[in-house]
Amino acid sequence: SWLVGAVACNDAGTAVGSSDICVMVDPFYTYECVTAHTHATMWNGSTPIDLGTLPGRDYSYARSINSAGAVVGYSYGATYGIHATLWTGGTPADLGTLSGASYSYAIGINNMGTVVGESGGSPSAIVWRNGVTPPTKLGVLSNGADSSAQGINNTGTIVGYTNVYTYVSGSLRFSYHATMWNDTTPTDLNTVLDAATVSAGWVLEGATGINDNGWIVGYAVNGLGQTHAFLLVPSCQVTASPCITNPSDGASPQSQFVALSGTGTAGDTLNVLVNGAPVGQVTVDMEGNWEALEQVSLFGAH
Repeated sequence: SWLVGAVACNDAGTAVGSSDICVMVDPFYTYECVTAHTHATMWNGSTPIDLGTLPGRDYSYARSINSAGAVVGYSYGATYGIHATLWTGGTPADLGTLSGASYSYAIGINNMGTVVGESGGSPSAIVWRNGVTPPTKLGVLSNGADSSAQGINNTGTIVGYTNVYTYVSGSLRFSYHATMWNDTTPTDLNTVLDAATVSAGWVLEGATGINDNGWIVGYAVNGLGQTHAFLLVPSCQVTASPCITNPSDGASPQSQFVALSGTGTAGDTLNVLVNGAPVGQVTVDMEGNWEALEQVSLFGAH
């Protein structure tokens, strides 16, 4: 194989991506490869493992891997459309599409096995929860057209982008806006920018990842056509004010019991409350982090 590309890895150091697999050689000309198919690939150390494709497909790509080694991506072939694919134990499974849709992509997976991506004719951000197919369509921003979910953290907060349309002097214009979803409700991440950043002409176009502390990465453009990477950090973490980061602000936890964690000023003792009821005291460690000693019931919105 050649043309190798790794795009993601988990905490164990297992990487995933794709590589070209030779499926036909020319026996009359030094056995050079004349036909190659790209296959999803996993690397344990430097050893590559061909993850294969869905039945009948020739091509596959891996996009993300979780702590259990579950891999997501997509497969397709000459006579089959693109379908989101989940590999568990090296075996591919078709995650399906939205009803009536022609294709789907699986782009991110968290440690709970929740998968995000897009599906449709006009793309729609989607989520597969608890192994349920078909996927659930996520909401769109006001004046939103197509959308895509690109990443998800372990509290279930999803990030991606929405294509938003506006009318300027009677003309229809489209622009991408970085988007965050709590459950299925979208938030335009441009609404959290300070006035100076907005006046400088920056627009957050796409969010590509989010960690369990709520830090979001992606890309932004300005009026000069420049593209920069961005990092959004919850304001309480910047100021070292006491802050709950797990679950992230506005999240609706999908499991009944959650271990609360957050940030603050090193050495401070904090009283942790949920819906006004105290659940215990914690001390912020020297790195500015804290974690509740006991898990609390947090299923749904709080």
